[in-house]
Amino acid sequence: MNRKALLFIIIVSYYFFMGCNSSAKKSKEEYDERIEKLVLQENKIGIDYTFKARSPKNESVDDYIITYLGSIQTINGDSLRFLKEIHFSGSSELTQHGSCVVTIYNSNQEKLGFYYVGGATDGPTRIERDKLIFDSREDCNLTTSISFRDSIPNQIFVRCTEKGGDLFTFGNQ
Repeated sequence: MNRKALLFIIIVSYYFFMGCNSSAKKSKEEYDERIEKLVLQENKIGIDYTFKARSPKNESVDDYIITYLGSIQTINGDSLRFLKEIHFSGSSELTQHGSCVVTIYNSNQEKLGFYYVGGATDGPTRIERDKLIFDSREDCNLTTSISFRDSIPNQIFVRCTEKGGDLFTFGNQ
């Protein structure tokens, strides 16, 4: 099955679940996890995959850009797989706002948790050896590298300037 057909099936499934399930939040979480796993299955580092979702009554517009950043081997021999997910949402494409999440899976494609890392441009750019790299950007002039070799940190600090940065907490729900 080609990617376009698979993407079509996922989008149709999303509409079906949103229309038939009284728990829209649960359906959205299931949809999010399905598209994340689809990107993991492709196993192509650095490729942006774009998904679009519309609510059944066109009340909201959701666009996702998911990138597989790669994997890190821990000292315990575990493999951590990292996804960067940029999510734009709003009542129309003109009113969308963006956010970024880094999601971590194990080698069995089981979701371990995530870091909410701010806006659409705030996410990491790559993995180098055992480190997740946040490159400098327009409003932040420092690069941050965070090691995952020993474990998944409960909190990560991403430096922005000499005066400060942002602290993000690992969540699993």
